[in-house]
Amino acid sequence: MDDPKSELFGETARSIESALNELLGNSNVKKDFKSVRVRSLGPNNSVRTIIEVHFDPRTTYTSRDVQRALLQQVKQSRKKSIVVKKPEQDNIKIVNFGKLISALIVRDLYTSS
Repeated sequence: MDDPKSELFGETARSIESALNELLGNSNVKKDFKSVRVRSLGPNNSVRTIIEVHFDPRTTYTSRDVQRALLQQVKQSRKKSIVVKKPEQDNIKIVNFGKLISALIVRDLYTSS
């Protein structure tokens, strides 16, 4: 899972990206949301992942807004394509990195394909 060129990494990353694209694309930050890219996957009881979340450079959304929107979508989504260990707010963190508007760190994430 540590090797970004492995088949397992690629399949897992695509599954996570797809689920998060859907969740953020249906959230209240969707107007400035552009894309998600998995940067890192690692073991942590299930899967620990670090993901870049790209927004319009002119966005007024803060990392806290994005975190709140994602948490709301994870909790309210009827289609559970992604599951975050409870309590979700302790396992999803959004932080800013310079020009990259946000990066998402999710621990104990499961995808149900």
